[in-house]
Amino acid sequence: MMKYTNHNGLTLPLWESFTTEGFLDELKEFHQKGLALADEVAALPAPTFADVVNRFEELDVIRNLHVRTLSHMKSVSLDAYPGIDKIESDCYAQESAYESNIDFHKGLYQAHLYVRAHEYERLDAEQRYIIDERIKQFEQNGVSLPEQKQARLRELYEEIARDQSLFETNVVGATDGWSLSVHDRERLNGVPGDVIRAAAQLAKEKDVEGFLISQKTNVVLTVLDYAEDRSLREELWRAFSTRASELGPAGAEFDNTPVMERLLRNRNESAVLLGFSSHAEHSLQPKMSGSVGVEGVTNFLATLAGASLPKSYSDRTILQDFAAQELGITDIQPWDIGYVSRVYKDRFLAIDDEEIRDYLPAGKVIDGLLGLIQRFYGCTLRESKVSVWHPSVRFFELCDESGEVFGGFYIDLLARPGKRGGAWMNDLGWRLDHDGIKQLPVAFLCCNFRTPSGGGEPYLTHDDVVTTFHETGHVFHHLLARAHYFDSAMMYVEWDAIELPSQLMEHWAWSKDMLRDMSAHKDTGAQLPRELIDKMIAAKHYLAGLVYGRQFGLALFDWNLHKKEPVAIDGIMSCFRDAMSHTSASPVHEGARGPHNFTHAFGGGYDAGYFSYSWANSLVADVAAAFDDAGKDGEVAVALRYRDEILAPGASRPIAESFRAFRGRNPDPKYLIPYIGLN
Repeated sequence: MMKYTNHNGLTLPLWESFTTEGFLDELKEFHQKGLALADEVAALPAPTFADVVNRFEELDVIRNLHVRTLSHMKSVSLDAYPGIDKIESDCYAQESAYESNIDFHKGLYQAHLYVRAHEYERLDAEQRYIIDERIKQFEQNGVSLPEQKQARLRELYEEIARDQSLFETNVVGATDGWSLSVHDRERLNGVPGDVIRAAAQLAKEKDVEGFLISQKTNVVLTVLDYAEDRSLREELWRAFSTRASELGPAGAEFDNTPVMERLLRNRNESAVLLGFSSHAEHSLQPKMSGSVGVEGVTNFLATLAGASLPKSYSDRTILQDFAAQELGITDIQPWDIGYVSRVYKDRFLAIDDEEIRDYLPAGKVIDGLLGLIQRFYGCTLRESKVSVWHPSVRFFELCDESGEVFGGFYIDLLARPGKRGGAWMNDLGWRLDHDGIKQLPVAFLCCNFRTPSGGGEPYLTHDDVVTTFHETGHVFHHLLARAHYFDSAMMYVEWDAIELPSQLMEHWAWSKDMLRDMSAHKDTGAQLPRELIDKMIAAKHYLAGLVYGRQFGLALFDWNLHKKEPVAIDGIMSCFRDAMSHTSASPVHEGARGPHNFTHAFGGGYDAGYFSYSWANSLVADVAAAFDDAGKDGEVAVALRYRDEILAPGASRPIAESFRAFRGRNPDPKYLIPYIGLN
């Protein structure tokens, strides 16, 4: 069993004790205790709030730690634990089965109804909201269904959980399992030196001649932006864009086609069993956008498509003309877009992403980011030595004005084999503080910075900086919450508003003062020149039509796919091409298989909800306007009010109520289009 330690009030794993041996048996014991408790509470003649909430939280604290440690180690050390992907898949199947048993427990449901009928008026606002939400969840999950339908729903939930995990595992396997072999150094002309050195190092490790270009996202995008050899770009793009499909280099080994088809069928069947017309309608129930319904979300996406499509065509025309006249590319293809746009940007906007990278050492960026957090939110961050899963991982304690620790988080910044791609935040424990139950929140901040081949400190692109700020927004939404219960944690904020704190943090990744403070040239130590920062900000919305056209297209695809009857792979691809044609001027290449590696839609969490990024961005634009209106002198006061009214409540009240408390009114969508540069 995993061992833990109490570190200044924080419950932290001793990562060296992690093992997958016996994991599922231990999880089964937690589930048996939970079900026994449900039966016990259901049998009480007069259950109380403490019975239906507090007693379960005592179990959930331990169970959550157990599950989160496994999930985290699978994400950061997949290659170190053979079979961990299968164990995680079985874990989520067991979790789904357990949660279904709780969701369908009529006695426990009746106990909640009893509390609302007999104790409601004596509860505080947070407790009443928890009871209301739990009863709504019981009813939406089918507690009143006949037993036969309940049994089928349980089966579906287990299959969905298993397939969502399998989808992500296939993407990781397809990504890590292939690399592009290059023997001729001239084919790498234009590619940044550190990428070439990393490719040489990878080839050496694999005992092959020449260079090996991995499929890590940041490596692929860099090569596609800089490689002068068009055939190299095409070969890499085709492999990357067909990952986890029947056209990918691995063929059927990691093909997600059957996984996607099963997920669509099972999601739709579960929604219909619950009385909804589609999975899309079902998905709206716990969301802020549920107030506008399927039609309202469809109209919202249509508005975004209408704003992005004309700008996308304008952007593409500019690139096509430039490619033909200046680069001799008359038939611009997907593998040309990054390269042509980068050359155009260098030529006319005089911005070289690799030049900017030379000014942004990871250490100063992180220091600047954490300094901003401390200034805005009135807290202190203190690095502390604790057990970690890799030598490069750091840990910070979060302290209040009196010096008392009230949270902590790990930072894992570097890319390495066996680590999931991209960047993400996850939680290890929530803040709990009631009736003798006390736990402090802990979080993970994980990135995949490009590691220098010769060692030393990594330097970041500005996109890396923006991504890091984004995920840190999630981290501190979790850590700064002042709710008292598991059900009030940040992770239970309405899904289409949960991106508000993360996307708002990106606002300061573009601050002139921030960019200066966290920069130091790798050779001279000089800060980013003001004229270069001005160019970066001027180019912030460069190709906004193409960028947002793609994002809105993915959102429309995810939404439309889950809004209708489930379809097989031909229908999935048809839906994908159709959605993209409504938002973007870039046609979907016949060889592309974007849905097969679209983890947000098929890996769980954002299914029928990828539009949430844009919904949240409309809130961000409104909140950012409050900071802008306050100016430099007033931004800390606004930040503290934002902390108290939006971050601190977590999910202890509807996010719409928190927004009104902060802004003094309902959200106004008029800010979004100009905020993202599509006006």
